[in-house]
Amino acid sequence: MDDLQLKVNDLEQYGRRNNLRISNMFLGSSKVLTEREVTQRTVDFINQSVLKAGDGDTPITANDVDRCHTLGPIKPEGNNNIIIKFQNYHAKRAVFEMKKNLKGDSNKRFIAEDLTRLNYGLVQSLWRLRKDGRINSFWTRDGNVFAKQGENDRPSRIRTNYDIDNLVVSRPQRSSERGFARESGLRNTIR
Repeated sequence: MDDLQLKVNDLEQYGRRNNLRISNMFLGSSKVLTEREVTQRTVDFINQSVLKAGDGDTPITANDVDRCHTLGPIKPEGNNNIIIKFQNYHAKRAVFEMKKNLKGDSNKRFIAEDLTRLNYGLVQSLWRLRKDGRINSFWTRDGNVFAKQGENDRPSRIRTNYDIDNLVVSRPQRSSERGFARESGLRNTIR
């Protein structure tokens, strides 16, 4: 991957900095909803289930939302995916930081950053490595992907599959190790 492709990816990700994706959202309707109705139901969900805004807390309002819509047609049984673009970064950050309140949600709803195709492919590769026990953790922050091989290791920013190779190997590579991503299929996750 050349430097120009990385710069284009960074610019595209920066344009998504105020966006979040909500998965498995139940909109409770079989009819076509307007964008305003989807926005209000999403804001209500965020305030009740994510922020758990009570007396004295500052909930978000529909005025904090620039755009909000489903990805694909509305499914009356639930499992709708929503993309929400906030008016400002601080509102998005407040919601994203409180996504932990959805852990153990019976409807399996979750919130994720709106990642570019490249960054999403990196996250999928890292997820498989964490599942196999080859890395300790990974996360995104403002669209940047980070990972740690060991619990006490410093985080590494991951921009390409080569970064994943270097993280997993984490020592001077021998010629037999240089092909890790190609052999493990990681190179094929991003096209």
